[in-house]
Parts: sequence; C-alpha cells; structure tokens
Amino acid sequence: MIIREQAKNFYLNNFSTNVFDITSKTYINYMSALETIYDETLKDDYHFVEKYPYTQDLRPSAFDYDESFVDVLVEHGIDLYIKDVIGLNICLSHIQIRNAHPYPDGKSSYQEWHRDTYVYDGNFVGMFPPGLKLIFYPHFDREPQPVLACVPNTALTMQYDRASDFSQITENRIHTISSSNDTYFIFNTSMLHSTLPAREKNLRIIYCFNYGHSLDENSKKCQEMWKDMTA
Repeated sequence: MIIREQAKNFYLNNFSTNVFDITSKTYINYMSALETIYDETLKDDYHFVEKYPYTQDLRPSAFDYDESFVDVLVEHGIDLYIKDVIGLNICLSHIQIRNAHPYPDGKSSYQEWHRDTYVYDGNFVGMFPPGLKLIFYPHFDREPQPVLACVPNTALTMQYDRASDFSQITENRIHTISSSNDTYFIFNTSMLHSTLPAREKNLRIIYCFNYGHSLDENSKKCQEMWKDMTA
C-alpha cells in the first residue's frame, strides 16, 4: 500500500496494524526477552508492581531491560512510519510491560472503555495534543485471545460530556484486536478503546510516543535516547 493510502486509512480509522519480520535476529531476541517477563523469570534487579488490579508491571525500567525492546522499533522503521504515514513529529517517551491476569468474575478488565486524552465538561485530561501508543500482545506458544477493543474514527468525533461520548460505543462499530506473535497495533490515544477481560495470563508491551512538553525527566531522557537512535 502506498504511503498516501496508509495515511488516509490511519486518519480515518485512528489506528493501524503492522507486522514484524519474525526471521529477524532482533525480533527473535525480542521475543525471548519478553518471554522471560511472561514466565516471571526476570533479570537481576527487576521486579513487578501491581499498577492495576490483577496486573504485574515491570520495574524499575522496561526501557533498560533489553536493548531489543527499542532496536526492534528502529529496525522496522517505526520512526519513519510515524513521520511519513501518521504525519507526527513525536518521540518515544515511555515503555510499559505488563502481565494481565483474569479477574475472579471472569468478566472485568483492568482498564475498560476510555480515552487517554479527552475533554469532558470543560476539564482537560491527558496529553495535549494526544500522542500515539504502539502495543504488541505476543501469545508465545499459547492460543491467541482477544485483548483490546476500540471504536475506529472516534479520535475525530469526541463529544464533550461522557454520556454523549460513550454513546458512540455500539456493537456494530467495535473493532477487536487479538494477541499475535507478529502483529502490533498503533493508534491515536484519544480514540475510544478498552482492554478486554483476560481469559488467561497475557502480556503486553506498550510504547508511548508523545510531544516533548509536559513530560517528566525520565520521559525526556527516553526521548533523547530515541532521537539519537533514529537520527
């Protein structure tokens, strides 16, 4: 697909799915490092914290856990895709790696329908302008499962009160993303989206791309490293 068509599709849908080269040495190292986190056989000096109920977030720094976590993005031209297709001049500012476990009721998820950036009743929440997230949900040697739902185009149709905004979440508009060992999902963070209930433990690595303003010092350091790697 030519860049013009890719750009049009991203603008209208607010997301795209793209594929890693699974024969790449970097990708193979990437999957191996992620599997140590899924299996909870962490490298020395790393541990988990429960950021949300029934989750395990890697600490202290996912960015530093394995060099393949950033190398795989550079190797697959994510920086160029963001500039040339999505049309944004933003940098990687944060990486999160999380194991999600099933809730006891089997129905709930740790972060249901929301936007990362929104304005309700005159209150601004999140990063402005909104950034991007790239999420990869490997299933390793297990069966794929649905992990994320979104409502395409809603980054362009925000309503300024929550009830009106959430009325856009209708069955016929919902798009579902399933775990995959080669496909990643990149989206505008102001699009309506929801994590889905975990059927069994699953892992996601979340890359946050934002503008330089209003970031903390750790995020700014991450951005500077990204700029050096993609110069």
